[in-house]
Amino acid sequence: MKISFSLLGLSAASHFRAGSLQYRTSATPGKMEVTRTMGWRRLASGYGSGCTQYHIDNRTPATMGSESITGIGSVSATYIVTNIEDSPLVDTNSHFCFGSYTFEIDVSGVSSFDHSYNGCCTITLTDDNGSNFGGGYGYKALVRDVNNSSPQFTSPPIWYIMDGCAGQTYHVNPVDPEADRVRCRWSTSSESHAMAWTTNLQQFSLDEENCIVTYHPERDLTGRGSKPVAVQVEDFDSAGNLLHSVPLGFVGVVFTPQIDASRRFQKKNPLYSGLLEGTDDHDDLDHDHDGRRRRSTDHFSHALLNPEEITTISRNVRSTEPDHCLGRPSFHGKSPVQGSEQVEVWVLGLKIVIDWEASYSIGGVTFYDVPRYQFSRPTGMTCTPFNSSGKAVCTWFPTVAQAAQGEHPHCVVVYDRYGRASDRQCVTLRVYPPCAEGEERQGSVCVDADECANGSHTCASNEVCSNTIGSFSCSCASGWQGSAGSCTDLDECSAGAHTCSTTEVCTNTQGSYNCDTCVTGFVRDVNGVCADEDECAQGTDSCGANENCNNTYGSHTCSCVDGYGRDAFGVCSDINECTVGSHTCADTVETCVNNATSMNALVELILVLLQSRPASTTSALLIALAPVVTNEARMASV
Repeated sequence: MKISFSLLGLSAASHFRAGSLQYRTSATPGKMEVTRTMGWRRLASGYGSGCTQYHIDNRTPATMGSESITGIGSVSATYIVTNIEDSPLVDTNSHFCFGSYTFEIDVSGVSSFDHSYNGCCTITLTDDNGSNFGGGYGYKALVRDVNNSSPQFTSPPIWYIMDGCAGQTYHVNPVDPEADRVRCRWSTSSESHAMAWTTNLQQFSLDEENCIVTYHPERDLTGRGSKPVAVQVEDFDSAGNLLHSVPLGFVGVVFTPQIDASRRFQKKNPLYSGLLEGTDDHDDLDHDHDGRRRRSTDHFSHALLNPEEITTISRNVRSTEPDHCLGRPSFHGKSPVQGSEQVEVWVLGLKIVIDWEASYSIGGVTFYDVPRYQFSRPTGMTCTPFNSSGKAVCTWFPTVAQAAQGEHPHCVVVYDRYGRASDRQCVTLRVYPPCAEGEERQGSVCVDADECANGSHTCASNEVCSNTIGSFSCSCASGWQGSAGSCTDLDECSAGAHTCSTTEVCTNTQGSYNCDTCVTGFVRDVNGVCADEDECAQGTDSCGANENCNNTYGSHTCSCVDGYGRDAFGVCSDINECTVGSHTCADTVETCVNNATSMNALVELILVLLQSRPASTTSALLIALAPVVTNEARMASV
């Protein structure tokens, strides 16, 4: 097997390789959490004769000068190594140390600040034409709101790029803790100095909306060397105002995997033992960052190509790509989809399992051996090696503190035995702590739960639920009295607490009352009002046959008709005008004869008397009164 040392033989008299800054709001008032990443040539990394596994295991810090923060002062540029390249098969000038460091700064006296770092010099870099260059290194962050967190992302120690292969991308994969809008742009020379993008680095394009860097081999005339990648990851408020501009810089190394045709299917003699074989058991960062979903866009920055041209060129390049570009490693099966999310609510013992499946092919034959891989993962996550079937399993038991942080990226890059790399594939693990009693989750935050609205309260049916912050209270509903838990019916009718009118009857019910019934003498009219009922007109009066009905408001009266008078029994009886002298007959020429109404009155009187006597005397009374009745009848007929 041939080994190409076009990747390894670069002169690197200087030492800076990578750096980034990120910010989070702190639980401590007046403080802000800062995370710095750095990458250095191993023999000029701040670790004396070079970083080792000992420094990783013991979390030994190294300091590389100081950084300046306006309005706050200077801070030491410290990092703790997490990734090492020290293989004897790699040129020593390409060995590196990479790590991170998290600390807090006092922002109580400022509302915004600039954070910068610079010095000399970068490692040797190569442009599109194959010319070497270098110079001052540095990065610069702008923080315009100290009460807001910057976009979060994982920073790579290195990006391996295969010469001549189109479609190779690096996903920055940022997420903003406050869900502010996030975009990326190339860093300027005043921000990243020699690492800045120029027109001599057209081999890279940047999808600003999705923060994806794409390598275009057709623009790289030599297909070798270390290429600077420096972007500013920025977030904006709803009005479009800049909140943060944070730097991310690293090196992409272009190399040429060479597979001897006579041995291309053999699984022996892996390429770059130490560089591209084995496992990297260390996190890219020793703290946690966020991931985000990819947004659909056609906008590319500084690519000097429109999307249609990129697609056409990529298709043409693919049709003439070197053999090593075909069948490079990729993920499939149970592997998380690029940019996907897995959301969990933390409980004691929560276990998150992520399956990865990878393969590659040569000459149409698929292989599953994965000799080298690199995981970026939350602290505490363990991952098995990729087995002979190309499968690995990562297991994580997140802590309460990690759940409080919310989002955690988990990414992996795999390499085949020829050094060919997959794209960096990421999934965001969102682990949220359980909300306190009386709260419910809305995205990444807990808000007060309205138990009254969601039906989780315990108020009785005769009680009113009132929401409070973190809880609720119950009180007796209208129509009930007492206290919560012992509400009894309030008799509004007896208590005079009703609204019935004087013409309506108040009827108490459980928890209420009604005014549906009109009082006697009133009836509901077409307007729903209880109005006076004319009993005389309706025929609902109680007057006798010898009485006149006179309507009154709410009732009626009965008076005797003409010729009748109220007797001792209260009955309208016939008045004998002839006897009482109230007639109008002429005494000298006319005879007064009482009219038939007298007989009627007499009969009515007899009936009254009969009702008040025993049955045994009824017959005798009728016999005694018969002559009188007969005489009255005779006179009435004259």
